[in-house]
Amino acid sequence: LAHWETTLDLIDPLPITHLSLYNLTIEPHTLFFKHQAELLPLIPNEEASLAMFQAAVKKLSKKGLQQYEISAFSYPGLESKHNTGYWIGRPFLGLGPSAFSYWEGKRFQNISHLGRYLKLLEEGKLPIHFEERLEPEARKRELLVIRLRLLQGVCLETFVKDFGALDRATETTLKELTGEGFLRSRGGKIALTEKGILFY
Repeated sequence: LAHWETTLDLIDPLPITHLSLYNLTIEPHTLFFKHQAELLPLIPNEEASLAMFQAAVKKLSKKGLQQYEISAFSYPGLESKHNTGYWIGRPFLGLGPSAFSYWEGKRFQNISHLGRYLKLLEEGKLPIHFEERLEPEARKRELLVIRLRLLQGVCLETFVKDFGALDRATETTLKELTGEGFLRSRGGKIALTEKGILFY
């Protein structure tokens, strides 16, 4: 934690206007995965990760970098347009090996192996490894959950106008999460509470 706080203090002289903070997740088929026996003892446990996150929120806020999304901080007006696109469900194309795309209601991922990726392109084929199209209700629920990453919250009236009414199960879940203190409802908007941010 002391090293982390020192790192946060080093931001001051740097021309940083935006930060994204994520815990390291070791995924299968990666170099990290191959060396996880050596790496895992170096990764902070949940309690240390929580303390580090809370220290970051506090110190970055004092520097004027406001948390506008669960993992993102920026000076006012300098929020990431690129990442915000993901959180509001804007269509995007990802180019290159392993890249994800969301286009015309379909999500797909390119093959991660560079050689196979290039070979398929040379053959005039799309190098797609995985694709899915969610049913409309599932897509609506997913979009609502993704939009809740933004700390400004979601205006339910606008959301329903743009995407249609929420099903009964989703409405019930939102009420339960509000009752349990994970969400707050204010002025027609629902948003994550501090507890909700950590749970998310």
